[in-house]
Amino acid sequence: MISMLILTVGILATTQMQLSFIQSNNKANIMTQGATAAQEKVEELVDTPFDDGDPLNFGPMEDRTGDGAAGLDNIGNAADSTDTIDGYTFFWNVSDDDPVAGMKTIKIFVQWNDEKNVQRQVDYTLFRSNFRTTF
Repeated sequence: MISMLILTVGILATTQMQLSFIQSNNKANIMTQGATAAQEKVEELVDTPFDDGDPLNFGPMEDRTGDGAAGLDNIGNAADSTDTIDGYTFFWNVSDDDPVAGMKTIKIFVQWNDEKNVQRQVDYTLFRSNFRTTF
């Protein structure tokens, strides 16, 4: 009888451990999808011509918050551009001649809600140059 009790407790513990592994794997999968979505948006922005103002809003950045800051960390309505794809919301901001003349700094944020409806976010900073190398 005691050995049956010990066996039952062991099986229940193993089952709980397996459920925990499944939940962790699901969370990691969602985070990976968010990072992949962000990488796809980075590639789209990299493929955009340097001086293209449409449709990715590569024009000069505006200070939409009124705080005088460069605005690279703006999200929501304060961001330069927004896009939503498959439950992932993208915000990106572009700063001209930053960090030096002839370059742009692009900051991309990706937000999504996880299985518990908690908002998650990843962000990337990208530097684009207007200089072309010819061979």
